[in-house]
Amino acid sequence: MDSIRYKELDVVRVLASWLRCVLHTLVPFMVYTSGMWPIHYHNGTNLLPDLSVLTIHSFIMEAFFIIAGIICVLELSRKGLRGYIKNRLRKIVLPFTIGILVLVPFIIFLFGLGSDLMSDSFHWQFRDWFYEAWINWSSRLVLLGHLWFLYYLLFYYLIVLGIIHFAPELIEKLKKIRITRWITVVPLLLLCFYYSPVWYIINPLTSKIEWPSFLYYLIWFIFGVYFSSHLQTFKWLAGKWIWTIATFMTISLLNASLQPYFLYPHPTYQVYIRYLVIVLSATQTISGLIMIYSLALKWRYMADTPWFKRQVQSAYWIYLAHAPIVMVMHLMMFSLGWPLVIKFIVILPLSVFLASQSYWKFGRWLLGK
Repeated sequence: MDSIRYKELDVVRVLASWLRCVLHTLVPFMVYTSGMWPIHYHNGTNLLPDLSVLTIHSFIMEAFFIIAGIICVLELSRKGLRGYIKNRLRKIVLPFTIGILVLVPFIIFLFGLGSDLMSDSFHWQFRDWFYEAWINWSSRLVLLGHLWFLYYLLFYYLIVLGIIHFAPELIEKLKKIRITRWITVVPLLLLCFYYSPVWYIINPLTSKIEWPSFLYYLIWFIFGVYFSSHLQTFKWLAGKWIWTIATFMTISLLNASLQPYFLYPHPTYQVYIRYLVIVLSATQTISGLIMIYSLALKWRYMADTPWFKRQVQSAYWIYLAHAPIVMVMHLMMFSLGWPLVIKFIVILPLSVFLASQSYWKFGRWLLGK
């Protein structure tokens, strides 16, 4: 791959990482509470955080899996099979193992603190918090939290290794498929949406494989393998970035307007509304991916700046570290009587800064340069 392709990929990685940080910071401000967050503010009517979270969520994880598929091909071509396995052990298996043993138990521990803070009965009771964390840990399958991304990647990389061993020609054949052939995959994506309990693909929180999401993200990972040889095909999108944003936002608003009818079904029209929402959700995802790539093409010049290169280096680590950091910050600021918008403005940049600094102090050594 040439330098232009690297620049575009780097910009996508950084944009996706930043948007994920925005999503993490917004979750506690949502009207509809999330079971994967230890604390929620009393926001009874403002749906802007909900709309923002679901809009970002509609395409951001798909972008990460496409990037993972591209990187998979890059590592194989650069380092060979042995180097590829060694690199994936360092970049995926090691942080996943440490995260499961250290990070996830810490996040579970935070739920006890959050419960006390929200009930206005907070007092230091470490024994009770540890006990509650242990109950949550031991009564379920292995909890993954935001590390489910790495969990699925482990399986996808095993699939790639199996293909390399038994049918290595398949990867080259995949790269040569005409882009128009991918339209045949759309019904499969719609089927994954259909079997998801809500209008978007739910991320798994435990080690139990949820087949709609597993198959859904596998499709995007495979598309990343294909896309690694066709990044230049869509260079024309650089001049269409305004149109891609307008298209994505229009579809997102239309989809959001139907959610009340999806959540509170009308007995007569529910079937039609459900099918319409499924089609709109898939369309929203695809248009979001086109939008972020068009922005990457437009802003690829930023990849040459020293500051942006540092963002590229730390982007993956920030994805891993930001969630627990922003959780702690929300817990610390929950009792302050500040307006929610002020809390968001303070927490977002500070949590990203701390996550970035943790990379340069620790993560770079763990993951390798």
